[in-house]
Amino acid sequence: MATAEARHPYLLVHLREDTRLLIRIMEGGDNFEAERWIREDGIPDWMRHVLATFLRAEDRFALANVIGEVKVVEDYITTGCSFN
Repeated sequence: MATAEARHPYLLVHLREDTRLLIRIMEGGDNFEAERWIREDGIPDWMRHVLATFLRAEDRFALANVIGEVKVVEDYITTGCSFN
């Protein structure tokens, strides 16, 4: 994702919150909501790509895999940057 670009802790806080928002959208299970977020101008391209991948998932395993990957990134940012 964009962790290499986010060098300042303030930017990492925003990246972590974006990943948390993304997880909430995907765990909500509402494809209409995910599609609405994809059309938003204010979200980063990586977030749009993950949502599109999520919407293309063909079964529950694939859905859980996409969500799990985002959770790993969120955990990495949280522990790697010593956030609580």
